[in-house]
Amino acid sequence: MTAVTYFFRALFLATAITTVAAAQTAAATGSPSTDLEPIANRISAALQSGQPVNPADGAALDALLHKYADNKSEAVAQIAMTKAANVLRA
Repeated sequence: MTAVTYFFRALFLATAITTVAAAQTAAATGSPSTDLEPIANRISAALQSGQPVNPADGAALDALLHKYADNKSEAVAQIAMTKAANVLRA
């Protein structure tokens, strides 16, 4: 693997870790953080096992960005960062 590949894997894993931490502190059900957690976990598991990321997870991230389009919180920015890392990795 190239250095760029390692960089993007590290970037995504850091994003996933902060997403999980944010999701654990979210109290409300259906918040951006809790909606992102299962998707980030699936992507992280695929990256750690060396498998390709399921395209449906990219579509799920798009759906979350659309769902929370009016929300300008840090949690929604985390969704956008996860999407960006996933796109750059592809």
